[in-house]
Amino acid sequence: MTSDLTFKAIQPDELIPAEWSHLSQGAVNLFNMALIKTSTGYLAAYRVVGEADGLRRIAVCKMSKDLEVMPGSAIGASDLIDFAPVVTEQGKVWFADPRFFSLEGKIFMVWNNGHTEDDTNHQFMVELDEVTGKPKAKAKEIVLRSGRRKTEKNWAFFETENQVWARSEE
Repeated sequence: MTSDLTFKAIQPDELIPAEWSHLSQGAVNLFNMALIKTSTGYLAAYRVVGEADGLRRIAVCKMSKDLEVMPGSAIGASDLIDFAPVVTEQGKVWFADPRFFSLEGKIFMVWNNGHTEDDTNHQFMVELDEVTGKPKAKAKEIVLRSGRRKTEKNWAFFETENQVWARSEE
């Protein structure tokens, strides 16, 4: 049995938010895209790393039901995130590996902030507006009751039997 598998190339300039146009002066890497279905199409979140400053950012854009980037929809989501309570400085400027999940009809994004020699990485989550892709509330750190490992990332959240669960890579 064979199926027709097709791939779609997205032009990088469609994914770079206008407010980050200065990054185009050097190499820009776009990767780790996550998609979630919305009532009008999809939201996509992805990591943006510009050679100009090396910072890890997260952008969000809207996509049609045919997975076409909606012109002008790319936003610098990580610039819009406010935290509650206060987190480390690295948590405010280093954004990696965005993932989406839906709970009770709401869209959430999770990400990690990498790790340093002295500290573990931290996981965060924020609710996003389905229409704009912008944060709807302050981001919160995901805290474990048990001990943390130095590197934790790529958590998967899901809802079953009226409970929320999380699974981390091991």
